[in-house]
Amino acid sequence: RNVTESKSDIQYVLVQEFGNLTNQVLMENAKNLDLITYSRDIDYSQQGWEVQLANVFLQRPSKTTRQWPPSHAQVCSTFPSSEAKTCPGVKISPDGMHWCVETFGARFTASIACLLGCVYNVARPTNESVQKCMQRCNDKFMSLAMLSDEMFKN
Repeated sequence: RNVTESKSDIQYVLVQEFGNLTNQVLMENAKNLDLITYSRDIDYSQQGWEVQLANVFLQRPSKTTRQWPPSHAQVCSTFPSSEAKTCPGVKISPDGMHWCVETFGARFTASIACLLGCVYNVARPTNESVQKCMQRCNDKFMSLAMLSDEMFKN
């Protein structure tokens, strides 16, 4: 089934790949914290890359005042000592739930603008053109994968 095509009054459904960016940002911070030892860069363009490394998302402080503490990769800029209840913060998320707008706001806004352009900047969008455009927008703004120069040409 084509996710961008609709049988109702809604003409197109566009998806912002927020989960993809989240996983990539947290994985890069996990590498920074030495929670994983990965000898080469992670190829984020490969399908299912996060499944092999998912345990890093579950590494949480053992001593905490929260019932559901965030993972180290979500909120720590350095790995806390075993006695610490908190860690020095990082500009990803202050609490593991909310994203730092100062860090990611422009990226989120640009992504939405790009997605809207897939439909409204084209005289007669087709399902195929909308899908391709949506993928380009997500590749540009909702991924840390290296982009080719071709992505920036009209």
